[in-house]
This record gives sequence, C-alpha cells and structure tokens, in this order.
Amino acid sequence: MHAQRHGDAERRAVAAAEQRHRALAEEAPIVLLALDSGERWPYFADVDTTGVAGEPQTIFIRPMRRLRTGTRDVVAVRGLRDKNGEEIPASPLFRALRDE
Repeated sequence: MHAQRHGDAERRAVAAAEQRHRALAEEAPIVLLALDSGERWPYFADVDTTGVAGEPQTIFIRPMRRLRTGTRDVVAVRGLRDKNGEEIPASPLFRALRDE
C-alpha cells in the first residue's frame, strides 16, 4: 500500500528531477555507469526509512532509465567516511578497475 499527502507527488517529482541533474554532475557522490562504454546513467537515491537508529543504513540507488540487457554496470560511491570522519580509501581492486 502507498499513501501520499496532498502535494507529495509534486514534491517527489521535483526532487527526482533535481536528483537526475545532480546524478550526472562531475562531482556526484554516487556514479552509475555502463562498464563497456563509460556512459553515465541518471539515477535517484534514497535512504531506507525503516532502518534502526545506530545501525547501518541501506541506500537504494534506482536507475531513472532501464539499464541495457547483456551489459555490466558499475555503481561507485565516493567520499565515504568512517565513524570517526576519516575518508575510507578505495580498495585495491576498485582502484585497479578505476585507474585502468
């Protein structure tokens, strides 16, 4: 079941359109791209509101266009920080793929 208060649909549509623009920005914290071409895909992201305080939160990353069948797609998240505020470096495997 899904319920909306008056005006929620309009606000959500505007938020999704704004996220699409931000998703394709060079400095976007999340990148969704086709591995074969490097083409970036628009997406929107939202946090699971059913999470428990103090526990890790799930972030849903939803493509705004259907991904192509038979291709490999990559989701990268940049600027992650640990609980002390220190930036989490990219893993060696990811660095190898990214810097190739």
